[in-house]
Amino acid sequence: MLLARLYLNAKVYTGTAQWEKCKTYCDKVINSGAYSLAPNYRQNFSANNDGKHSPEMIFAWEQDGINTQGFIGTTFLIESSSDSKYIRAEDYHGLTSNTNWNGNRARIDFMNILVDTLKTYGGNPIPDDDVEFSQSKDNRVFLKMKSSMNIPSSSSSGDYGIGVYKFTAKNADGSQAANYNTAYASTDFPIFRLADAYLMRAEALFNMNQAAAAVADVNVIRERAFGNTDGNITVGDLTAKFLLDERAREFYYEGQRRTDLVRFGQFTDGDYLWQWKGGTYKGSKTSSHLNIFPIPGDEVAANSNIKQNPNY
Repeated sequence: MLLARLYLNAKVYTGTAQWEKCKTYCDKVINSGAYSLAPNYRQNFSANNDGKHSPEMIFAWEQDGINTQGFIGTTFLIESSSDSKYIRAEDYHGLTSNTNWNGNRARIDFMNILVDTLKTYGGNPIPDDDVEFSQSKDNRVFLKMKSSMNIPSSSSSGDYGIGVYKFTAKNADGSQAANYNTAYASTDFPIFRLADAYLMRAEALFNMNQAAAAVADVNVIRERAFGNTDGNITVGDLTAKFLLDERAREFYYEGQRRTDLVRFGQFTDGDYLWQWKGGTYKGSKTSSHLNIFPIPGDEVAANSNIKQNPNY
């Protein structure tokens, strides 16, 4: 999986595309028979998402309420996305100590990408100020609207934006975790799961002009998401934008969005301007040098052979 992901991003960082190699290593994972998609998408983000319980998990950062305590990892994701009014950690996640930190919000731009698939809440206005999107046909939707979808300043928290409750400290069936703790989640954070192999291969196939095969891989993921073939796409639906959006729908809050936006040319420039991108309310383009992180100053100072990345 690591090699597949490196080859997926090869063109951005080396100038040479490696789509065939990306496909080759995705094939190895998919055809190994060692993994299968979890029938329930939520299984991957619940306390019992370890390899023993989730057939989809390939590699994850282990979290355990008893043995790996700390306010980081999935505990942070859960608590920073929770608040006492809209998404209570006590009700949604079973955490009852030091709860509801608030402040971690998705923007309206992401909500539209995720739920536009459903043709239900894809645009403005949302029916009221307290909507939970669990009525959707796409079982990947774990959003709850706050009093305003729009975030009035770049530092706003409180009743603004979209609440996300994708990760939970409970088991997938709603029961308590085996190593339950009132303050710390036992939910592992996925680094590689099988769904990524399918969507990486789909992207590689798309760029190799094998659209029909790419659609087949995308539909494997969407059939799990919808529970049937209602969400299936055809070759005519498959575009670069669709692939980017589908990755957002499948992998949101899993730490992949920045890399995906860079690869599709949408992180600093492009036409995807999310709210407060570039420090402006409506979003604005930023300098392309931000596509690459700076090298830590201590490393540059310690080795004269290391040259800082441009414009840092």
